[in-house]
Amino acid sequence: KTIPDARLTVVGLDIQSILTWRNLILRSPRGHLAENIENIQLLTSDNAAYMRGADILVNGNMTGIPSRVELEAMACGCQVVGYGDFTPWTCKPFNTKDMGSTIIKCWDAIKDKRKESRLAAREWVVQNASMEAMVKDKYIPLYHKTLGI
Repeated sequence: KTIPDARLTVVGLDIQSILTWRNLILRSPRGHLAENIENIQLLTSDNAAYMRGADILVNGNMTGIPSRVELEAMACGCQVVGYGDFTPWTCKPFNTKDMGSTIIKCWDAIKDKRKESRLAAREWVVQNASMEAMVKDKYIPLYHKTLGI
């Protein structure tokens, strides 16, 4: 299955990540991904313009915890496909078929309700990753535990 109106922009902060994604895309079965590549960018740090225009961010971060890039994407209203329970669009590590099917499931779920999808992604970040939420839910309990309070 393909997503006919998809356009891919591959953005990386270092040349190795760009080359990894480029190779994965160009070697996709029957070239489906390569047909939809809009551009490949090597950036220093400003991804916000791309994230604001994107519907889905695919991040290969294998830690399972949201990175700054994933949180910024969600704050910009972008759904994230990745490895971790912070997103409903979780795929199995090192499994490109699962990643592909997860991207398609995500697209099918959001394509007709993009505005709601963008608001939901942003709301998750506000509720779970804002400084206030992190202090209240993570740091204060850790301090209490450490101090024996």
